[in-house]
Amino acid sequence: EMCIRDSPVTADEAASAPSRPSTDLGVERPTSGLGLDLDELRHDLIGERREIVALVMHQRHHKRLDAEEMVEVRAQVDHIVRAMCERWHGLLHGRHGSFTTLAFGLPTPRADDPMRAAQAAMELRAELDRLKVDGASFTFALENGEVFCPSADFSQAAGQPIDEAGELSRAAGDGEILVGETLSDVLSATFKVGAELPSGAKPLLGLSLIHISEPTRRRGIS
Repeated sequence: EMCIRDSPVTADEAASAPSRPSTDLGVERPTSGLGLDLDELRHDLIGERREIVALVMHQRHHKRLDAEEMVEVRAQVDHIVRAMCERWHGLLHGRHGSFTTLAFGLPTPRADDPMRAAQAAMELRAELDRLKVDGASFTFALENGEVFCPSADFSQAAGQPIDEAGELSRAAGDGEILVGETLSDVLSATFKVGAELPSGAKPLLGLSLIHISEPTRRRGIS
């Protein structure tokens, strides 16, 4: 039964009353002139910068594949990629069309991330070569640098190494692993990095990662 009182509420009664939730319909969330939710925008802008090595794989099709065959090939390739991520502690950053990106240094950075990424690229190339996808070939590229992860969401990381590795993968020849110039200096002590072209001329972008050097092969990469 509802009781209606004539006397006003005292200050003591008001102080002891339960607080109303902040989601009161009468309270409007701040928005920009474009109608953007400023609270959500601030949340997205709170993130962190990380140094990573990006490995981008580009799948090229030299003939038209049946839709069912494409799904089967994608499943096989994804299985190989995920196995490489698990083996070498990489993060499957995303797949956009014919490009697949792996990030080394997310979520946990390691001092030997460049070596892990390079080894993953070579093993990925070897596994996909054994797969022998009819009418398709693969190119690879590696680059390092800083990315920004909005709201600490590593799957949304963006930055120079991912973009540049994508461009290098476009420029690479079938089965080739191109390495950005900065990263090539880091890898040259462990891997043989140079041009694979018969003439000895270097490609326009990056250097080719040929194979792991013999002393390092004997030591192994843990």
